[in-house]
Amino acid sequence: MSGMTTILRNVRRYERMKRKELEKLPVLRATTAMLKQAENEPMIESGYFRKELRYEHEYYARCKRFDRILKVAIYLTKNLAAGGRKPVYELFLDYDAQDFLTYSFMEKKWRTAMLRNLPQLGFGIHDVQISSRDSTVISQYLHSKWGASAAIREFQEGIREKQLLARHKKETDPWDAAMALVPPLPKDWDRWVSKVGVEQNYMFYQYRRGGTKTGYCSYCDREVPIRKPKHNAFTRCPRCRKSVQFKSFGKMGWLRTGRNIMYLMQPYPGGFVIREFWAERSYSKKTYRNVEAFCHEFRRAIFDAGTNPTQAFYWGVYKQRASRWIKGCNCSIGYMGNESGRVYGKTIPYLAKTCLQWTGLPELIHANMKTDPEKYLVVLKKMPDLEQLVKAGLFRLAVECTQDYYGMERIFQRAPAQKGLAPKLGLNRLELARLRKNQGGRAFLEWLQFEKQAGGPISDFAIQWMCKEHIDPQQLQFIADRMRYGQIQHYLNRQMQELNLSSERVIELWRDYLSMALRFGYDTNDPIVYRVRKLQQRHDELAARREDMQLTLRAGEILQTYPHIEQNLCAIREKFSFADEQFRLQVPNALEDILKESQTLFLCIANSDTYWERIESKESYLLFVRKASAPDTSYYTVEAEPNGTVRQVRTVYNRQNDDIGEVRAFLKIWQKQLAKRLTQKDKQLAADSHELRVKELVQLRNDQITVHTGDLAGRLLVDVLTEDLMEAA
Repeated sequence: MSGMTTILRNVRRYERMKRKELEKLPVLRATTAMLKQAENEPMIESGYFRKELRYEHEYYARCKRFDRILKVAIYLTKNLAAGGRKPVYELFLDYDAQDFLTYSFMEKKWRTAMLRNLPQLGFGIHDVQISSRDSTVISQYLHSKWGASAAIREFQEGIREKQLLARHKKETDPWDAAMALVPPLPKDWDRWVSKVGVEQNYMFYQYRRGGTKTGYCSYCDREVPIRKPKHNAFTRCPRCRKSVQFKSFGKMGWLRTGRNIMYLMQPYPGGFVIREFWAERSYSKKTYRNVEAFCHEFRRAIFDAGTNPTQAFYWGVYKQRASRWIKGCNCSIGYMGNESGRVYGKTIPYLAKTCLQWTGLPELIHANMKTDPEKYLVVLKKMPDLEQLVKAGLFRLAVECTQDYYGMERIFQRAPAQKGLAPKLGLNRLELARLRKNQGGRAFLEWLQFEKQAGGPISDFAIQWMCKEHIDPQQLQFIADRMRYGQIQHYLNRQMQELNLSSERVIELWRDYLSMALRFGYDTNDPIVYRVRKLQQRHDELAARREDMQLTLRAGEILQTYPHIEQNLCAIREKFSFADEQFRLQVPNALEDILKESQTLFLCIANSDTYWERIESKESYLLFVRKASAPDTSYYTVEAEPNGTVRQVRTVYNRQNDDIGEVRAFLKIWQKQLAKRLTQKDKQLAADSHELRVKELVQLRNDQITVHTGDLAGRLLVDVLTEDLMEAA
C-alpha cells in the first residue's frame, strides 16, 4: 500500500511540474485580422422548433508550436466581435508523449477533458474558423489527413481509446491467462454432441397414398424401412433402435430441436475445469440429411484439487465492446435453475482416480443420469450425504438434491445414535431397497415415509402413479379413511380418462362433492356415495342444490324476524301486477326470488333489513320490471308505496341505464291503472307511507348522508332518492 501511495505522489508531482512549464508559455491572443473578421461574421438562423440567430462560425482558433508542444487557442466569436483578444481555452498537444491538456481562462484551472466535452464548446467545435495555414500546421503535427477540428478530435479519442484498452487489459490479462490453461476439446467432441448431447431425433418421411415404405433416421443418417408412420408419433428406428419422432415433410416446415445442456470435465493445473455447453440442430425439407449440431460454450468453472470452486467465467459482451470470456460468480447452493445435462464420459476415469475420488460424481455420471456437476459439487460441501445417496444407487434422489438444496436438506432424519443411510431417510432396509428399485426421488421417498402412518402397505405401482401425477399424501386425506391408496389411484385414473381432466381437477371435484354430500345429509361412508360413478354429474347436481339451499336458509332467517313479508306480497299480487306490449311489472312469489334478484343485479337489498321492515309494515314493496320478451330475466327492481308512488327504480350495480326513460313511462301508465283499484285502506297506508318518507328524507338531508360506492359515490343520498321519486297522482 505504501509503495502504491509513493507512485501516485510521484505522478502528481510530475503533473504539477508539467503544468508549471506550460504556464510559462505566452498566451496566444487574437490577432487584429481575427478581430476584424469576427466583426463582419455573418448571422444565420438555426434551430428546429425555435429559430434563433447565431454566428455562422461561433468559434475562432489559432495555433503556435513551442518545441515539441503545439498550443491551440480557442476564442468565442462574440468576444472577438466585442474587441476581446483573450481565448477561452488553450489546448496543449504533445504528440510524442501522446498527451494533451487544456487550460480554462474562464474557470482559471486545468482540464483533462477532450475538446468536445468542454463547457461552451461541445460538438459545435466543428464550426470553428481557423486559417488554412494554422489548420495545416495542426494536421501535420498530429499526422492526420483531416482538418484542424477533426484532427484534434481523432488525436484525443485515440489517446482515450488506448487508455481505456490499457485499463481493460489490466483486468482481462489474468482472465486470459486462466483461460489459456483450459485444454482443447476432445477429438470426438463434435460427434459426441451430435449423437449423445442432442437427444431429440426424428424419422423424416414423405406421405404417399398407399403408405410410405421408407423414412430417414436423423440419428443413424440412413434410409430405413418404416410402417404406418403418423406425424409426431414416437417409434424406434429399426436400424439403430433409437427413439425417434415421426415428422412428415408436408407438416413439419422448419424444425428446430430444443437446447440441450451438456458438460465437459477436464484436468486443469491444480484441479479441474467444468465446461458448460448448449447445442441444438435445425432441419428443413431441403436440409435434413447429415445435419451438424450447433454447439456453444457459455460457462467455465475452475475447481481446485479439493473440489472447491475457485473461479468461474462466462461468455459475454465485455464493456459493450466485444464478446469474450468474462469473470463471473461461482455457483451457489441457492441457485434454483435446472441446468442438468449429459456429461462427456471419457475424461471422467482419470478425474475419478484423483480429484473426484470421494465425491460420488463419477458414479452418477456412469449411471447415465443428467446432472449439473458444478452444482453437485457445491451442494456436496453442504450435504455430505449426497455421496452416500449416489453410491447407494439413489441417483434420482441425488439429482433432485442437487437441483433444490434448500427443499431437500430436510429429507434426512438425522439420528446420531444410528448409522446407515436407511435410518437417515426414515426408512428400514426393505423400504430403502424399494426406493432404489424404483429409482425414486423425493416424492417416492415421502410416500414411503408416509406408508407407516397409512395403516397398510401401498404398492409400488400406486406410488409411482402418484409421483407421476404430483400427488402428495395430504391431498388425499379426505378419502384415505375409507379407501386404500391403490383403490384411490384406480378411481382417480378412471375419472381422469372419462372426464378428460387432470388428476388435480378430479381430486378437487371429488373433495367438493363429498363435502356437499355430507352437508345434505348423505351417508358419506357408503361406498355408493363416496365412490360415485358419475362424479362430475353428481357434483354439479349438488352444487345447484347448494346454491338454492343457501338462499332458502337466508330466507328462513329473515322470515323468523319478519314473518308477514310473503303474506303481504301475496295480498298485492293481483292488484299490482301489470303488463303492456313492452314491459311487465311482477310481484315476487317468495322471499327467495328477492334474494336471487339482489344477487343477479348486485343490489344491496339482501344486506339491509330496511326493505324487510318496510314490506313487513306495508310501508313499501319490492317489485320486478321485466321485458315482455324475457319475463324470466332480471331487468329493473322497483320500490313502490301502497298507492304506486315509486321511491326507487334501479338495475345492475344500482344504476339506471339509457332505457330508464322507457321504464319510467311504463311505470306512469301503471300508476294510473293502479289508482282505479285502490281501496280506502290502501289510501290510508299510502298516507302513512308518505309521512314516513318525508321524515326520512328530512333526516337524511340533516345528516348529510353520502353514497360511498358505485357511479353515485360522493353524492348526497337524499338527492338521489328525490330524483328517483315518482309520486302517484
